[in-house]
Amino acid sequence: MLRSNKTSKIFNVISFSYLAYVVILFYVAIQYFPTAFKTSYNGLLFPAELNLFRLITSIILCLILLLIIRRRYCKPKKVSEMTVLLLLILYFIPGLVIYSVTTISNVYYFAYIVFMAMMLISDRIVRRPKVGIHIKGINNNIVLKVLIAVSLLTTVYLSFVFKQVFSFSKLLIVLTDVYETRATALQVHWLIITLQQWAVYFCAFMITYSLLNKKYLLTVVFIFCELFFFILQGNRIGLFVTVLAIVFGCFKNISPKIVSIGTLSIIVLILIECIIWENGGIITNIFRRFSIVPNRIAYHYFDFFQSNTPDLLRSTFPRISETMLGLPSPYANIAHTIGETYFHAEMGANTGMMGSAMFTFGIFGLVIEPICIVLFTRILDKCTMHITNKSLLFSIAAVFCSLLINAPNALANCLSLSYYLLLILSLLFVTLDKNNDNSIKAKTTAILPSL
Repeated sequence: MLRSNKTSKIFNVISFSYLAYVVILFYVAIQYFPTAFKTSYNGLLFPAELNLFRLITSIILCLILLLIIRRRYCKPKKVSEMTVLLLLILYFIPGLVIYSVTTISNVYYFAYIVFMAMMLISDRIVRRPKVGIHIKGINNNIVLKVLIAVSLLTTVYLSFVFKQVFSFSKLLIVLTDVYETRATALQVHWLIITLQQWAVYFCAFMITYSLLNKKYLLTVVFIFCELFFFILQGNRIGLFVTVLAIVFGCFKNISPKIVSIGTLSIIVLILIECIIWENGGIITNIFRRFSIVPNRIAYHYFDFFQSNTPDLLRSTFPRISETMLGLPSPYANIAHTIGETYFHAEMGANTGMMGSAMFTFGIFGLVIEPICIVLFTRILDKCTMHITNKSLLFSIAAVFCSLLINAPNALANCLSLSYYLLLILSLLFVTLDKNNDNSIKAKTTAILPSL
């Protein structure tokens, strides 16, 4: 009886935290975001327009999503459940909120709802794997040493490629103006960019792992690596993932209650920043890049591909489409095309899943892409099934979410080297998770699949 009462109280705390998060998010979006983001993207990021119909609809939908979270994602155990939970609270709910207070078409608004519903329906229908993958015979100390060596060598290599060294003065310069840094970073080979992107996620994992195992010197080293990668690329997503990695690592086995309170804390800090500073602060800008920018830019992708031919994965597999089939992609760089068309600037207008769906398959992407993303979460489930530590699992889910959100083509990211490395690293973390030995059943698949 006491345990039942305790469980009920925990559920009530989680429900209240998420409800308060939504309420404050609506208030901040209406009261402060139009001012805080009035200069972003030449003033075109957040054109304020309070639409009563969309506001009421969004409130109703957010309440429905909170009920879904309470019933299905309140106590996530698998990476796929954690991924959907993070997408709901950091992508879909902010999307519904900002679309009720900015200028968009109702057609796009309903398309967004369809995309979100397909994601939830697919996650409900597609079965989660019952048998995981485990690599036998690997010493966790050797794995740890290899991972540390790889991360440090990668940092040194990128330092030579970009001819940069870490300094706090340079960090402050990049924090004030990231766009010049991004433009410079794009001039290097795509493989270097992929390596640089992955290094950010790789070190985020190691931050969580090092904190969990009280290896504080390693933690400091990896945090400096993350800050150095930010100096090289100027991507705020890396800072966001780093913050999450530190938070996850501070708890031995993070609970759903902590996640919900942490979510509420984010929006409370944003509210405080917006009250103190007109343009907000660090947390506001990171939230803007992770939750607001991808949603807003997705609207322009939707508008563009209502009258233009979708890519149909041609840019993802150029050798097949262009060399073998003679069907090159009509878009050399779709992010720059959208930037020039809608923001009248030479910029990389990266979007998340919704814009990616339109870019890849056009209107049919609203159905195809959510199903594909859910299938990729199931593969990730299979590779992480024997990791018992929730903090590590949440760290993996956060990285996967950033792969889905921080690119002009989320599906291409799932077919790229970054995703394959994520699977491999997840398998390696199975060997590092010392508490999982008793959880591995005899029927576990013991052979690493061909990736």
